[in-house]
Amino acid sequence: MKSLAVEFGPDGITANAVAPGVIRTPQSLDPVNSLGPDGVDAVVAKIPAGRVGAAEDIGYLYQFLASAQASYLTGQLIVVDGARSLAGLD
Repeated sequence: MKSLAVEFGPDGITANAVAPGVIRTPQSLDPVNSLGPDGVDAVVAKIPAGRVGAAEDIGYLYQFLASAQASYLTGQLIVVDGARSLAGLD
């Protein structure tokens, strides 16, 4: 993202990435191909925010990034995981 921001910034293009944590979606609730309902519920204990994410949590961030309010935000990796990656519980 940093390299893209530097390369394309002069053209008015922003470059940001979103790294979601565990989000309650049909995919994450699939017990065969992902965590399943029990696995999703179990991870809550490792999330300081006290819950797994909702699709809206990610959607609102993308909405912001696509808006004029984010026009000066570029070159960033935005982790949306309720502070799980900061807690050191994995």
